[in-house]
Amino acid sequence: SKPSGAHAHPRTSSATPAKPGISKLKSSLRQTKRLLLKPQLDAAVKRDAQRRQKALEQELERALEGEKERQMAQKYHMVKFFERQKVLRALLRAKRALAALSISGSGNAKLKDKDKSRKQLEQELQERRVDLNYILVPAADRAQHYPKGKKYLSLLKDADEQGAAQRAQVREWVRGQMGRGAVSGEPEVE
Repeated sequence: SKPSGAHAHPRTSSATPAKPGISKLKSSLRQTKRLLLKPQLDAAVKRDAQRRQKALEQELERALEGEKERQMAQKYHMVKFFERQKVLRALLRAKRALAALSISGSGNAKLKDKDKSRKQLEQELQERRVDLNYILVPAADRAQHYPKGKKYLSLLKDADEQGAAQRAQVREWVRGQMGRGAVSGEPEVE
């Protein structure tokens, strides 16, 4: 008997059944392959088993890809968090400098000598926005930012030539996405 005040655990019923795990898919695939190895198998059963095998292989491939994405997301979560913080700070610094330049007037000779020009500040602000879009991976639209299944190449850490080339390629892709409007032009406000 239960102590007074103890509640029974309510059973949760989900509308959609859970997807089978990787090991379950692998065992179903092995079972189907064993069935196909039987010498005297009815043609209809064999055809159904072959279709099932193909479907299971595709489902297993998707499940393995999803598992790899989860592992990569977990592995690089902290790195991305710190990089996002640093890029946001640099972005806000550039915004403040641009605002200060606008307030004090761009005709001041001292400002032109000391600080960066308006064009340089706007270019730096745009680059920080590209960097921020490079880092962010919103759950709603995974295909628009850094690919989840790939190893994350740090923005702020020096990389070898191949890593630098890959990073430049992804940044160029992000710039193109921003130009077409597929990715936010101001990710800091979202």
